[in-house]
Amino acid sequence: MQRAQRAGYRGSVIGELISETFETEFETVNAWMLEAETRQVILDRRAGEMGVGWHQDDNGKLWWVVVLGEPAAGVQMAGF
Repeated sequence: MQRAQRAGYRGSVIGELISETFETEFETVNAWMLEAETRQVILDRRAGEMGVGWHQDDNGKLWWVVVLGEPAAGVQMAGF
């Protein structure tokens, strides 16, 4: 939450998902959806905003991160 706020995010952080894997982005999201705790974060109705990032180590291992947030009060989401 502090990292998101330092980056300028003004909404409320709902959750952060991190995966250390050799899997693709599709396999990673599928794995998150199979686990009740991470699926709950993804499907949280308050989560109207999302940030996604990844990093690849020299050995090919991928790190995936998704941060889900609720927009700050009075902030209109694009396209809605």
